[in-house]
Amino acid sequence: MSVSLSIVVPVYSGAQYLENLLLEVKKVREKWEKGSIPCRVTELIFVDDDSKDDSSTVLKSLSNTEWVHVVTLAKNYGQHAATNAGISYTSGDWVVTLDEDLQHHPEHIEAMLKVAVENSADIVYANSTTAVHNSWFRDLSSRYYKKLMTTLTKNKHISNFNSYRLIRGSVARSAAAVSSHDGYLDIVLSWFTNKVEVYKLTMIDQRFTETGQSGYNLSRLLSHARRLIMTSDAKLLRFAAVFGLAILVFCVFSAQYVIFSKLFFPESIGATGWTSQIVTTLFIGSGLAITLSIIAEYLAVIVQHVHGKPTYSIVDRSTDTVLIEFFQGDGSCSL
Repeated sequence: MSVSLSIVVPVYSGAQYLENLLLEVKKVREKWEKGSIPCRVTELIFVDDDSKDDSSTVLKSLSNTEWVHVVTLAKNYGQHAATNAGISYTSGDWVVTLDEDLQHHPEHIEAMLKVAVENSADIVYANSTTAVHNSWFRDLSSRYYKKLMTTLTKNKHISNFNSYRLIRGSVARSAAAVSSHDGYLDIVLSWFTNKVEVYKLTMIDQRFTETGQSGYNLSRLLSHARRLIMTSDAKLLRFAAVFGLAILVFCVFSAQYVIFSKLFFPESIGATGWTSQIVTTLFIGSGLAITLSIIAEYLAVIVQHVHGKPTYSIVDRSTDTVLIEFFQGDGSCSL
């Protein structure tokens, strides 16, 4: 029995990298075919996301290979939408998504497979042990943004999110099928499984290091962040409700204190009316905060439904046995 693997690559401005990427995937494919690993790279799917350079021409020449396919989008939809489109065309037991510029080297796929099957995981994210962009601002802002989002959404996997992913095929295609036009792929994937692992490696963004340019400008990064927040469960809204409730309790005790002071120590009140007015204002404000948080919770449920969040999901991990036997036997792994 052989396990099949599909590779999906969204393309926007990677003409100079595509041929080398195909060569590296070929090396992995041929190594697996010549070796004893019971896994085959059955398809490499490039998704032309209305590329702005000569990528379309290069992809046309590469698609002459039988197992290489090109999906062309009508206009630029963004990396997540392009990745979803590519995943929907896959048929493999496992799906790998990676960037076009060889920042995500295909040679690590075997090791990621090993991590997945030995831990019964459905997703393995590749995480770099070093700074990826060689830019302190870019790397620090990315790291702390993910930490902030982890705190606000209570999703512990956000800090590991990366576009270099190994995903169980059924999970990947289910997520791609329900993901809305404004959905954040990794959040959608977390709706289908919590079996997530991380594989550590060294990644360098050569394009950013050499040219100072990235596939993402500021507006794209901000849009990226907005989609993450909108797709996530609105845990922050519950904080607003708790805060409003705390203010309400404070107002009740404050009102009791004001009434007690007015009855027994009227001389202690320097400016008549101001204290009660402040307490009343805080009381009304706390009520509004609680009411708005309840409304926002209802809206959050509607948003999750619109984004396609499922009631349940089913997964089949039976094919893992073949790979487990290989890795636990005499199989080698390119760690």
